[in-house]
Amino acid sequence: MQTAGKIDDLMDDRNWYPVKKPIKGRGIIINNFTEKRKGSDKDIQTMSEALIKLGFSEEDVNEYQDLSKEKMEEVIKAAKECGNFDVFMMIIGSHGGRFENEDRSFVRSHDGVKVPVQDIMNHFSNENCPTLAGKPKIFIVQACRGKRENELVKYQMHSASVPEKRITKGSDMLLVQSTVPEYVSWRIPDKGSPFIHYISKRLTEPTPIKRDFHSTCVLAFNDLIDEYTNNVQAAEMTSSLRKLLDLNPRM
Repeated sequence: MQTAGKIDDLMDDRNWYPVKKPIKGRGIIINNFTEKRKGSDKDIQTMSEALIKLGFSEEDVNEYQDLSKEKMEEVIKAAKECGNFDVFMMIIGSHGGRFENEDRSFVRSHDGVKVPVQDIMNHFSNENCPTLAGKPKIFIVQACRGKRENELVKYQMHSASVPEKRITKGSDMLLVQSTVPEYVSWRIPDKGSPFIHYISKRLTEPTPIKRDFHSTCVLAFNDLIDEYTNNVQAAEMTSSLRKLLDLNPRM
């Protein structure tokens, strides 16, 4: 009975964010140090095409390159007034790292300023961005978080009326980062980032039934380790989503 109950929960539309297909979404893509980060222009193209394939209209997917700290803030503030969308997604590619003696990651603006990832996300909290309150907000970051290079470890397997809703300030957000703390994030000059490749591949593949975005990310993370053999990289995801989120197109 307990197992059946869990299956029923997955089938209950009330436990999923109400996202219709094709998706009515808003996408912001920021890529800094385009010339120095060879191949990052491919990431812009890959993610832009992925969002449009999901149903985002071309005019609602905006690309920005080589933004100063001031320009990044302008773009972020403008994106907060994004109108009536079901999903918001921001993709950032840049140099990055972690603040010394702090468990916080940053990305660099094109003029070299360290911009905390959490500060960017805070702009879109349910409190600070009422137009997206209660809606899923996805942040995908392709950037290093340190200088260490990861490596494989061998192991053996052992076996009708709408009442007022109450939501917390920081809920309905999901952050996907291309690597774990202290480690580098790889990029191929003529192809782009393996992380972006596998995320977009899994995100746009048609599925016969609903597939939660968490599962999509996990599959992409596994691809990153299983299929990308040149260098080892482990991605990371943190989430405060309150519901399941299905973005994949149907078969």
